[in-house]
Amino acid sequence: MVGVTPEGENPAIFKVETTEIAGRIISVDPQKRRITFEDPEGKKRTLKLSKKSTISSIQAGAKSQYGSY
Repeated sequence: MVGVTPEGENPAIFKVETTEIAGRIISVDPQKRRITFEDPEGKKRTLKLSKKSTISSIQAGAKSQYGSY
């Protein structure tokens, strides 16, 4: 990543962490905004989705890939 600071402004530096998870969605809880999925190794994980996520489009049984940037 490359950034250019406009002339006359102080330069800024920031760090970005990313996470990417792939697996099959096992269950969806729209009220709690949580999904449970099984990764390729068989480990089950539950994630809480942000309010920006469109949970209505997520269905149990679907293969999915989740990225957090």
